[in-house]
Amino acid sequence: MPLIRSSSPRTRQPQGPVQPSAWARSRGIGSLLLPSAGLRDLVDGGTWSSWGTAPVIGTGLHGRCIDSTAAFGGLSLTPAVNQATAAQTHILLVETTATSGAYAGLLACASGDGSSASVSVQRNSGNTQWATWCGVADTNWSSPTSQAIGPSLLILTGNSAGTYTYLDGTAIETTAGAPVAQSNSRLVLGGERAANAGYATKTRIYLYAHLTQRLTAGEVAALSANPWQLFAPAERRIWVPSAGGSLPTLSAATYMPGSLTSSGFRPRVTAS
Repeated sequence: MPLIRSSSPRTRQPQGPVQPSAWARSRGIGSLLLPSAGLRDLVDGGTWSSWGTAPVIGTGLHGRCIDSTAAFGGLSLTPAVNQATAAQTHILLVETTATSGAYAGLLACASGDGSSASVSVQRNSGNTQWATWCGVADTNWSSPTSQAIGPSLLILTGNSAGTYTYLDGTAIETTAGAPVAQSNSRLVLGGERAANAGYATKTRIYLYAHLTQRLTAGEVAALSANPWQLFAPAERRIWVPSAGGSLPTLSAATYMPGSLTSSGFRPRVTAS
């Protein structure tokens, strides 16, 4: 009984540990957090640690999530390799419900001891808007101003030429500032560089990824349409009975590609 392997891009949250896609590896993926796979980073190999009130694994609109909506707290990871370079991208599928006030953070890439930031997303000094911070310089987002956002896909990408912030594929902030390189680094989710519950955001996090390159506008658009393509394609194994004749030979004339539908990927193969 011959075996045919069929793969298709993921369009939903994977349930359990999954390797990054070839594209994600080509863009220098450094960290990958998938709540349905637990707190073990799928690239770095380290364990995300809690700070403040420890969040729990919950369920939301996009599947399993890191849920800190009951109290202020979040996660941090000290990478095994330096990730606070001038070129970096942060991808966060998140829902926020409240912040602790001025300077409350949503995500940060900082020095290993948290004393200085590389790049971060926080509330501004008046707690009236979200802002992207490169070091200590901040630029307010054009929208939204509310503390509650999402569920939305936030992409923060920059290098020495500048930093761009996108929300659901729309550019909401541009600054000439670049992420500040650090000799060592850590990542903070749900807060600012010091991982302090006094400067935190209540969140549901469905996905987080860190890349060590800046993305193009086209790559941002593709990820905004389907962030799950960060993971290796789903594979199906199809056993085909061989009794009663030989298998047909698939060629350009006999193969027809599948299609992406609202319920998933529908493979379509014909042969004569």
